[in-house]
Amino acid sequence: MKRLIGILIISFLMSLALLTFVIEDQTFSETENRYLQTMPEFKLAALLDGSFMSDIEDYLADQIIGKDFFLTLKSKTEQALLKRENNGVVKAGDYLIEPFIYQEDNLLKNLEAINEFHQSNQAIFDITVMIVPNQVGIYDTYLPAYLPTDDQSHVLKIIDERLHMDTVNVSQILRQHQEDNIYYHTDHHWTMRGAYLAYQVWFNERAKPLSDYQSEVVSTDFPGTRYRKFHDLTLPKDTIEWFNVTDELDLTITYSDGRVTNQYVHDHYLDETDQYRFFLDGNDALIKIEVNHEEKTNRKLMVVKDSYADSFVPFLLPHYDEIHLIDPRYYKQSLKAYMAEHELSELLVLYNLRTFNEDQSLRYVLY
Repeated sequence: MKRLIGILIISFLMSLALLTFVIEDQTFSETENRYLQTMPEFKLAALLDGSFMSDIEDYLADQIIGKDFFLTLKSKTEQALLKRENNGVVKAGDYLIEPFIYQEDNLLKNLEAINEFHQSNQAIFDITVMIVPNQVGIYDTYLPAYLPTDDQSHVLKIIDERLHMDTVNVSQILRQHQEDNIYYHTDHHWTMRGAYLAYQVWFNERAKPLSDYQSEVVSTDFPGTRYRKFHDLTLPKDTIEWFNVTDELDLTITYSDGRVTNQYVHDHYLDETDQYRFFLDGNDALIKIEVNHEEKTNRKLMVVKDSYADSFVPFLLPHYDEIHLIDPRYYKQSLKAYMAEHELSELLVLYNLRTFNEDQSLRYVLY
């Protein structure tokens, strides 16, 4: 009987492998949002040095028939066995969440760099810092017991205490509205509803009411970054909601590669896996947004940011004639020189806490 089972298993695996070689290769996985290994070209030198067999292993791993089914089965089995993490992601209530590990040395270096920049430039720049908690810091009551994660509230308190300039603490209002779809369920970003709450805290009575804008659901099948890591295709995908903040605005948006558009959002990304690029066409080293108001505001803003800013900046556009966005992960020049050249006196540093905790690029543009 054992021999029969063994023969059946081997036959099944061989059939999968043979079908994998016969069926046309996929070049890109929408589920994993990455390019796949295609059939390697046979070369004698590659066979002799072992690289050909290594490429064949990668090929089978990427192209094996039923891969998505088996990944989902693996995820479901691990959940049934009460395994807390799958590829660094845990299920907490209706959310897929990643634990947070405080990197004290790196974060304190970032705070020191911001303080030094402020100390040197406070006479010419008005600097504000907004560090946004992640889902793990807001939905902490849903986390599995004994999950190894650090307290984001504690780290945000350290940030507020260490910085010597204005900070915008949005934790309280996000907690108060945690049932209002302020974060995506399967992605690491906040939604426009969450971003609006932060805008409301920063601008106070000057904030425009959310009721001034029309809401439109532009996608109901957004597979977020954690959806792709967790590999459970039975989970519902996310919804992307857009508030028409920019509809009545005359925009000119210039990207670092010279592209120019008048559109803040890009619908074609809604047909792809990385649908968050709908907002502002994704990450770029430098983006300049000009707003042609009937009456000028006489205000310009520099935002040093990560991708959380992409769904936040639309709410700022009615208040400024220009908003310049720099992502230090890709921009490698002097922030001070850029702001001086473009006559920018207001600076907002906007990051989610996870990125701010891990990022090492910010401090290298603060000169």
